[in-house]
Amino acid sequence: MQYQNRLPRFVMNKKKGLTTITMLKVTLVFLLIVLAGVVIAIGTHLGSNKKTGKADLFGAWIEVGAPKYNTDTYVINGSGVYKNSRLLTTNYQFDGTELIVETGGGRYVYVFERNDSPQLKRTHPRLPQQQLVKKGYEHTVDMEGNSYMRKEEVSHYFKTKQVDAPVNLHRHIVKSDSDDGSSDNVETN
Repeated sequence: MQYQNRLPRFVMNKKKGLTTITMLKVTLVFLLIVLAGVVIAIGTHLGSNKKTGKADLFGAWIEVGAPKYNTDTYVINGSGVYKNSRLLTTNYQFDGTELIVETGGGRYVYVFERNDSPQLKRTHPRLPQQQLVKKGYEHTVDMEGNSYMRKEEVSHYFKTKQVDAPVNLHRHIVKSDSDDGSSDNVETN
């Protein structure tokens, strides 16, 4: 009995059949479970939004949507950016999501995306559109892209178009001198 008198009062109190210490233990376990869940959720979120390093950027990149005879290949490494085996520039920046390439022809901005495959999509200048896929991931994208659809649209247009009269594409401009000394341009077919 003497031992029980030395215990703090809150230990001796009972609430619905459980001692206060048991309630504290249950609360502590619950808080630890919640804390572990929060840590796991934050870790998963940060892991999925991880910035891409230069190691992911370095390598060969193939243009998507261009005809096979006109497809450009880019190589990005520590020395610079190469286009079709020729040095394009040594001046580029990569922050993990955006690649900025400065050339004599201007500034080009690409956004790095990793869905099914690593891809670079040009955002500046917007036209002409350009998309690159990292070599080895060509099977994950439609390499023919827009060029195939454009070819089909043009083919369909000419198959369905009615031509009324043939168009002469070879027009000649002949310069003739008039009696007053001025010259006139005359169009002939």
